[in-house]
Amino acid sequence: MFARQVVKSPPKSARRCANKRSPLHMRSSAHGIGNQAVLRQANPAPTQTGAAAGPMTAQVLTWGDFAAVPNKINGMSANTSWTWHFDGTNFTVAFDPGGSWSVVADQTPDLLRHEQYHLNLAVLVANKANAAQAAGTLTGAALVSAFKTTLAGLESSYDSDTQHGTNARMQTMWENDIDAGVPSFPFP
Repeated sequence: MFARQVVKSPPKSARRCANKRSPLHMRSSAHGIGNQAVLRQANPAPTQTGAAAGPMTAQVLTWGDFAAVPNKINGMSANTSWTWHFDGTNFTVAFDPGGSWSVVADQTPDLLRHEQYHLNLAVLVANKANAAQAAGTLTGAALVSAFKTTLAGLESSYDSDTQHGTNARMQTMWENDIDAGVPSFPFP
C-alpha cells in the first residue's frame, strides 16, 4: 500500500531563516494538512505566477525530484511537499524537493502519477483562489482561510478516495476531475 507522511514541523533550515517581515509562506505535505506556517525570505518559484501570467501549471515530477530513502517512513512509501505563498494579490504554489522523498524500491509509475496529482490539485486550488480574488468574491483573510480549508479538505479526500493511489478506478476519476478543474472552491 502506498502511503505518505504528514510533515509535522518545518525543517531546521526553514526555521533558521525565519523573518517576520517576509511574506507568508506555508509548507504543506501532500495531504495538505501539515499546515505549519513557515516564514521564509526566499519566494517559491512556480511555473507561472498570478492572474497576469495566466493560470499556474504544476511542475512535471520525476523520481529524480524526490530524495531517495531506503525504507518506508512510518509505513509510507512517498511524500510530496510544496510551498504556497500569498502576496496579497495572488497565490503561488511550488514543489518543495527538500520535503519530498520516496522509497526507491516502491517507485512505480502509478505512485509517481499519484504524487503528481497531489501537486496538480494544489496548483488547481491556487488558480481557483486567484480567480476568486480577481473577481472580488473572496479577499484577504477570508480568501487565505478558504484556500487552506479547501486544500486540506480536497487533499484528504483525494488520498482517502484513491486509497493513496491504490484504487485505480478512483485514481482515474480524481485525475479526470482535477484535469477538468472540477473540484470546487471554496470547499463546501
